[in-house]
Amino acid sequence: MHRDGRSMKLPIYFKQLELGPMQNYVYLLGDPHTHEAAVVDAAWDVDAVVRTAEADGYRITKDLVTHFHPDHLGGDLMGHSITGVVEKISQVSIQLSH
Repeated sequence: MHRDGRSMKLPIYFKQLELGPMQNYVYLLGDPHTHEAAVVDAAWDVDAVVRTAEADGYRITKDLVTHFHPDHLGGDLMGHSITGVVEKISQVSIQLSH
């Protein structure tokens, strides 16, 4: 907030993606200055999430998980073979923390 009480508007990159047969919402949040982004609740088609970020000029550096469903991690679910975080984590160089 400014000293005179006016609120400040800070830019942010925000994109909502609807993915997979269950129509999961996945979000990209990024800093327009550094062009680094976080993916929120990555699910189903992780490659599409990465391609979308890259097409918009962003590099995913964080993975935020707000809740758990098996489709967020990948594997077999309801007859679908899902490529998820487990398969993709080796393709990016990020520091994991808990």
